[in-house]
This record gives sequence, structure tokens and C-alpha cells, in this order.
Amino acid sequence: MLDADVQRAFENVLQTIRSSGVAGDSIAKAGEAVDDSRLPEIELVEVDLDFVQWEPQFRVLLQSVLAGRFGADLTRNRHQFDPSFVQTIENGLAHSAVELAQAINVRTEMYRRVESLFKAVDFLITPTVATPSVLAATDPHAPLSIAGQDCGPIRAAWYPYTFPFNLTGHPAISLPCGWADNGLPIGLQIAGGWDAEANVLAMARWLDGAMAIERRVPMLEPNPQSR
Repeated sequence: MLDADVQRAFENVLQTIRSSGVAGDSIAKAGEAVDDSRLPEIELVEVDLDFVQWEPQFRVLLQSVLAGRFGADLTRNRHQFDPSFVQTIENGLAHSAVELAQAINVRTEMYRRVESLFKAVDFLITPTVATPSVLAATDPHAPLSIAGQDCGPIRAAWYPYTFPFNLTGHPAISLPCGWADNGLPIGLQIAGGWDAEANVLAMARWLDGAMAIERRVPMLEPNPQSR
């Protein structure tokens, strides 16, 4: 589920691409000078890829890695850790070797599925997150609500588009694509095939210029308690 502001901003991105007359592979190969008159019309295709199904295995891998790194410190310095981070480490310590092995196998499946996608398309373009920034105090272990609807775990509900590439190793970049009604920034993600960093950066550079998103500098108010 997408927040209405994110949905609107993302649709504007797609419209910008449709009206550009530029193909993604040509953008990547153009490098510096681009003659738009010689570039073929872009083709946008909708991809059926269920990232959310992989969230449980991502959670096992993430929590296990953090438990391996910080588990020993938890006994000595528990009071120095945020409570939600303590819970993450404890969850990781509770995972079995079998669960970890199964998650590793799923990561391999994820890589193969994503890599096969990039045999057919040049880029995958998604929102960066499903709703503008949540409060810093949001409990990462609690369900996330979008437009008043319970959407499940935060990683599956808020950023299901980004975590898969942390596991598969495919290059991805986030760039601004608009502003929510409450003034918070909205981003889009561009991902590409294995070892296609240069193509992803080229596409991001072109699309950033084509969208011409208004740049805003946040007004930061000093914290009275810091004086």
C-alpha cells in the first residue's frame, strides 16, 4: 500500500519518463552528450515482483548479523542500547542455525529472481519508501499504519522496495521526486542489473534533471535545551 502523496509523486515520475522520448538503455550508453532526436521511445512495463514475501528471511539475516556483532556487548552494556535495538539482538540470538541456513537459501533465490528480471529490463523504478518519513520514535517491531490501515511489519510495509537489494547486491540509488503535503520529501529508487552501477548512475542523473524537483532547505530550529 502506498501513501497518497507518494503515489501521486511516483505517477508524476512515470509521466515524466513517458513524455521524454528517451529509452533507458540509451541513457546509460549516452554518457555525456545526448542527442534526444536519435533516441528511441521509452517503454515502461509493469513488473510483478513480490518483495514482501522475502521480508521474514531478511529479518532473520539482519537480526542474526546484529546479534553476532553486538550480542556479547548486550550483557555488559545493555543500558546503553535503545530498547528496540535490544529486542532486535535478542531476536537474532533466538534464531536457530536451521532458520539462518533457510534464510541464506532464500537470499540466493532472491538474487536469481532479481537478476533474471534484469535480463528483460534495464532498470527497476519504485518508490523508495511507501510513505513519507515516519517519526524517529516509531517502534520498528510494531505494525506500520498507512492512511489509518495496519500494513504489517515496518520493513514489509514501509520499505519493501529497498531491503531486497541489500541482500542481492544489485546496485540501487534513491533520489528526490517530490514533496508531501506536510513538507516531507518523497523519493524514488532506481535499481539495475548486477555490475551496472554506471548505468544506474547515468539514469539517475538524467531523471533528476528531467524532473527538476524543487530544492528545499529545511528550517532547523535550535533546541532550547542545548543552550
